[in-house]
Amino acid sequence: MELLREYIGAMVNLYGMFPKEKLLKVYNEQNSEQVSMDDIEAFMTDKFSMIPGTFAFPYEDYFAHEVIVMYGEFDELLAQKGSKPYYVPKKKELLKYLDQFYFEKTKSYRDLHRFVRRELFPDDAERAQDVSEEAHGLLQMGEELSTVIGRLTQMGVVFDDENQAREVMMLITKLGNDVRLWENNGHTPNEMSRMFGGGDLSSLAEESSEERNDKVIDFVERKKKKIGRNDPCPCGSGKKYKKCCLGKDE
Repeated sequence: MELLREYIGAMVNLYGMFPKEKLLKVYNEQNSEQVSMDDIEAFMTDKFSMIPGTFAFPYEDYFAHEVIVMYGEFDELLAQKGSKPYYVPKKKELLKYLDQFYFEKTKSYRDLHRFVRRELFPDDAERAQDVSEEAHGLLQMGEELSTVIGRLTQMGVVFDDENQAREVMMLITKLGNDVRLWENNGHTPNEMSRMFGGGDLSSLAEESSEERNDKVIDFVERKKKKIGRNDPCPCGSGKKYKKCCLGKDE
């Protein structure tokens, strides 16, 4: 049942965790050769081993990503999911998620990557891609805008001025609303908003443009100040400046 194993691996990367009944439904809707619940439960006999070739662990009547099992986040994520509907792509697209690094290159992602490539790293295409993918990965984990910006600073992102910083924050905000989240059963925040009668979300955390501008100004001003080598790094990493962004600011 190699294809069934691939479905488990892909779905655990897309949803974080899902009940065995969902696997049965999705698989049988997308394949002419049907499987039974016995076929699925054959993958659930060893509760303490990851299913080979995947990041999935059997957990009660669910398959759960190893991160959820390792950090004891099953109950919290289950509550966040509630009764939200599942995003179920077609078979070809769904199985792409077997690759843990796969994600859709949406317009909002391409816009961010294009700006980073053109304005921040015009001579380093690989670095621009790394920065863009890191931003996406952090947003996918539910990190806040300030955390994403702090991490990008650690990676060598330096803004020329407030306008450039504001533009990057706006692009990251838009990307955050187009990221597929475990807590939304694979739906993006924009999709969830439209599904329940709203339009596209205007910001990642529903903060006003004034609040976002304040963050930009605060961030840029902290970078301009004279920072001691042993002072906390202004990027927010928690490390001393000399062990974090000192070399990048020079």
